[in-house]
Amino acid sequence: MKLLSFLFLIVTISFFAQNPEKLDIKDYVVKATFLENKFDEKYLLIGDFLPVSEGSKVKLAKVYTNTGWGYIDQKGNEIVKPVYKQITSFYNGYVMASEQLFSEYDWHSTEFPLIINYWGKILTSSKDYIYKIQYKDRYQKDFFITSKNKKNGILSIAGKELVPFDYTEISYSDNFFFAYNYSDFENGICEFDIYKKNGDFVKKITSKGIREIGDYLINYDVDGTYFLNKKNLKRIDNRTFNNIFLSENSSKFKYEVEIYHEKTDYTERYFLNNRLRIISPDFPNSYIYEDRFLVKPYELNNIKKFIVADLSNNKIAEYSFNDFILYQYFAHGKLDNPKFLKSQKPFWNTLTISKTLMDNQWMEYYKNIEYRKRFAKFTEKNENNIQISTGYIDANTGKIVIKRNIKDVTYIESLDDTEFFQIKYDNKDVGQLDVFNSKDSLVRSFSGNYINSNYNYLNKTNATFFILNKGKDSLNKKSMISEQLLRRKDLKPIFADEKMFVKTTAKNYAIFGFNKDLKMGLIDNHNRIIRPADYQNIFAADESQSTDILILQKQDNHNEIIDAKTFEPIIDITFKIGITKKHGYYRDGIYLINEKKNVMDRYGNIITTPPNFDLFRD
Repeated sequence: MKLLSFLFLIVTISFFAQNPEKLDIKDYVVKATFLENKFDEKYLLIGDFLPVSEGSKVKLAKVYTNTGWGYIDQKGNEIVKPVYKQITSFYNGYVMASEQLFSEYDWHSTEFPLIINYWGKILTSSKDYIYKIQYKDRYQKDFFITSKNKKNGILSIAGKELVPFDYTEISYSDNFFFAYNYSDFENGICEFDIYKKNGDFVKKITSKGIREIGDYLINYDVDGTYFLNKKNLKRIDNRTFNNIFLSENSSKFKYEVEIYHEKTDYTERYFLNNRLRIISPDFPNSYIYEDRFLVKPYELNNIKKFIVADLSNNKIAEYSFNDFILYQYFAHGKLDNPKFLKSQKPFWNTLTISKTLMDNQWMEYYKNIEYRKRFAKFTEKNENNIQISTGYIDANTGKIVIKRNIKDVTYIESLDDTEFFQIKYDNKDVGQLDVFNSKDSLVRSFSGNYINSNYNYLNKTNATFFILNKGKDSLNKKSMISEQLLRRKDLKPIFADEKMFVKTTAKNYAIFGFNKDLKMGLIDNHNRIIRPADYQNIFAADESQSTDILILQKQDNHNEIIDAKTFEPIIDITFKIGITKKHGYYRDGIYLINEKKNVMDRYGNIITTPPNFDLFRD
């Protein structure tokens, strides 16, 4: 009997030792801006009320009790009972919850997590294999793909079966589900069962694959590829293509098709108009330019040439490779004007382009029209092949917008995403730096090295901040670069103080400071001061392991957390000395405050870390 009691005591202690301990906020915090807690005291943590899907008016908050994790609504009603040892954030109206602890890779248990919708209905069984909610494509706002008895099916967000659990593979498009069994594939084809999004069975089609592209279904049949009417799933016409795909660089024409000619072993590619008719059939394998004309590369006697044709099957011009290279660099906006090339070619031949264009570069050039730069840099040479001038040409018009004698300038560079050009006049580290516009009018003069921006060429992100590098500054017994923030519209300095630095720029904000005291502040992309330079440090989103917050510190034990998009305050808290050594981590209303991983919410609740707690894992 004594042994039994002893064993019971050990089991009880072990169980409760895993439960987090509620801590006294007064032992940790000097002052803070907490929210008023109108909810049940049993909730040890209460997260932010967040939309259950993008744009949803329904908002729920993650809560934690001694019995587990759950969700409540803004009135305090328990939507998902707090009985789960692990629970994710909501995605498209779904949450994944488990009554046992799972590591990230531990999916071999006989009990699987559950899928629960945003009104608290359990949609799956713990005996059913589910796809982790990290697989976003399987969880849509109206339906999700799951599994029963090793077969896939589709359930609506209300739990209605839309596609029966009879298939190993299911894909979907805007209007249809396509279901099949991989084992049924024979010679590359199998039967596809097609369902509408409401679950109605439509048709069974034998095919290599089916896709919905734009206004039509595309059937990849054994004998070729063709268009299907989405209303009745019948062929649009008798034409068969080798491939059908969406056009990459046209907003006017949706489709491109490929036709294979067996006799010549040659494949031709064409654009289709809105009536699915071929555009300019005499010019296959062309690239479309701004929906204005076609450019067709071809070879004749091993000599590469280019034809420019209109969209009505008429040839406009034909260029040699060298002429085409000149045109696409200096005046790609006038490719359909051969007279302009003839008038400009004598001058263009005296110029050297700033970047070598390789023989095969025309292909990528036409696939990535949006990456073309408006202003093309050149260097002019005399008859002795000596550089005499440098400048920029507007490649839309072919006209020189700015030009300088090579002896008079150290460099001339365009400011990407603007019509400004910076010109440096001497070889010193810090010297005169002038800014001109595309009319060659002086905008502003500086003393500095160069101007940078946060323009992102690859991601097509516009420049929102311009930074003047003014050279080294020796304040505070350390050598540091002195910078200036400039306004986008006219490059006028935003601050009169020239001895400043820019720590970080993002799309909608910049973290700046002044060299005299190294204090930092925050400014938005409209040049409005969000926070004055009163802060010891400001941590940008990537440093706080979150994409939507900024952490600002006036001293080591002070953290002010704000929304990085709206700049709305989230929490402002001063800890007792020694509680925090770092800035902590914050997400969705829950704050991991220190190395001991004590966890706090915006209502002033603070506890020791729950078992297997990970702030950034869904």
